[in-house]
Amino acid sequence: LDLATLTEDGDNYTLTMPDANVTIGATFIEPVSYVDANGQTAQCNNYTVLTGGGATTLAGGWYVVKNTNTDPNTDGGIDAKYTGTITLDGDAHIILCDGAEMSINANGYFINGFDYSWSPNDLSLSIYSQSLGSDMGKLTVSGTGEDDGIFVKNLTVNGGNISIDANQYRYAINAAENVIINRGNVSVNAQSNDYITVISGHDVTINGGNVTVTGGDEGINARNNLTINGGNVTATGSEYGVGIIAYNDITLFNFV
Repeated sequence: LDLATLTEDGDNYTLTMPDANVTIGATFIEPVSYVDANGQTAQCNNYTVLTGGGATTLAGGWYVVKNTNTDPNTDGGIDAKYTGTITLDGDAHIILCDGAEMSINANGYFINGFDYSWSPNDLSLSIYSQSLGSDMGKLTVSGTGEDDGIFVKNLTVNGGNISIDANQYRYAINAAENVIINRGNVSVNAQSNDYITVISGHDVTINGGNVTVTGGDEGINARNNLTINGGNVTATGSEYGVGIIAYNDITLFNFV
């Protein structure tokens, strides 16, 4: 059996193949376009496709939910259906392709990327859509528990139809540092909760999109500054709470 040989001549190497048929396998990853934080179309060439499952750990990197499940009898037509907590093991970026849907239903954290020891390993989550029209992908999360629904260092929403129903949770969204919503449709409901629906350790910034927050106590709580630069924002608290509160400055620009 003739084998390939590798010869060296100074800094040059020559690979000589035998006189035989050679089969080389390759996997082609189709680039996926998305709308970035600046509202510009960008392209992702290195990603993992999310397809659903139970409790899951995501390493740092890029993930894509594709519109591949066309059978309503399989997971209700949901493309990536998760029935347990998604734990972050690195900063994660999730692209929701047009028409795609991802769901998380968990008894505990929906998405957890935070360490109560305030370690440098606290992790962030960014969500993107493929377009900004009516075909934007969906992320729907719900469940029961006494933890925080989404608990990360920073949460950035750049697009998508995001729906969070966390009626029994302490906080529906808890970001140790910042919550930034640039665009998309974001609906957060924790109406039967006695606590806060969206809370950040530092700032909450809304630059655009349609944001609806309903809290059992407070709707949006920024431990530092709250800035609304645009978008349609509705924040409702309880009879004894408030819709919007910030420990320092509240700045309102062009919003409805």
